[in-house]
Formats: sequence, C-alpha cells, structure tokens
Amino acid sequence: TSMAAPHMAGVMALMKQAHPDLLPAELKSLVMGTAKTINAPNGPMYPLSRQGAGRVRVISALDAPLVSLPSSLSLGEVTIESSKTMARSVELRNISKVLLSLTVVFEGKPGLSMTGPATVEIAAGKVLPVDLRFKIKISANTFKDSSTELDGIVKFLSAGIEVFRVPVLVVANKVSQLKVESLVVYSTSEADADGAA
Repeated sequence: TSMAAPHMAGVMALMKQAHPDLLPAELKSLVMGTAKTINAPNGPMYPLSRQGAGRVRVISALDAPLVSLPSSLSLGEVTIESSKTMARSVELRNISKVLLSLTVVFEGKPGLSMTGPATVEIAAGKVLPVDLRFKIKISANTFKDSSTELDGIVKFLSAGIEVFRVPVLVVANKVSQLKVESLVVYSTSEADADGAA
C-alpha cells in the first residue's frame, strides 16, 4: 500500500543503523521474527497469507538476539491423500553476546503439526542448523474444501517469553486415489474397429 513502503523503508534504515554488519536478509529476519500476530476482532489469528509475519515491532526487532535464514518457511503447494510429512531446516544465528538457551514450540492450525528439537542452545556469535518436520494431515474438520491454506508459527522462547518466531505456510490440495482396473474402447462400427489401435 502507499504507506507500507515508506514505513518499512524507515524501519530498515533503523535496522541497518543498529546492525551495520548484518546482511539484508538477516535484517529482514529480525523484523519478521519479532512481529506481532494480528488477530480478528474477538477472534482467531488472521491467516499468514493475509497478514504476513504480523505487525512490525521496531524496538523488539532492534533488541532481538537471533536471526534465521530463511526468515519464513514455505512448504509450497502440495497434494495430499491422507497425510504427508515434509522436512525443512533453518539456520539460527545468535547475534547477542550471551549463550541462548531456547525452548522450541509450534502453534499451528489443525491439520499442521511439527516435530523437532524441544530446546536449542546457541553460543554467542554462532550459527546452528535446526531440522524441522511438518506433518500435514487431512481430516473432515481441517479440509472443508479441496484446497486449504494451513499455517503456523515456530516460536523460540527464553524463560517462557517469546524472543523470535518463524512463520510457516502450506497450501494443501486434497486428492483421491483412483486406479483404472480395465479399459475398453468401443469403435463406432466393426469396420472402424478392424485394424484400429
């Protein structure tokens, strides 16, 4: 929108000033990883496809101890008959001057779940690859239509307080398994059938 571009340009100028040695992708990660979830009035979280990572919180982004590459995880558009597990990994970099001991939790819509390490430790200035597995499971409750967006957030907590997040999105297309047992092709006449493929 007309105001989003200058707003984010100002935010990124502040980020670059505070962290001149970070790459643009890492600065983007700081902003996305500290965003605030936007909920519908008295309702659930808006889908990530509508709100992105959430509302920017500049002070939180400037003070964040962690960056991730990539800054979000897309599982893409997938076809599923009943369930599918997909592997993704993120690289976490501790940009603080202290050891980070973090609890890893996942909050997602029904139909999307995650397994991975329950905790991670990253020394100051170090990078840690983290492998995650996301399970997409079809049920009558989660798939009202043949195509459904499922999303969630991988949260990293320090002493129970969220310090960083990585949004996750998948578009799941429900399919049925159909197999042809036999096939008979009828010609228009006996003359047309003679010698035909």
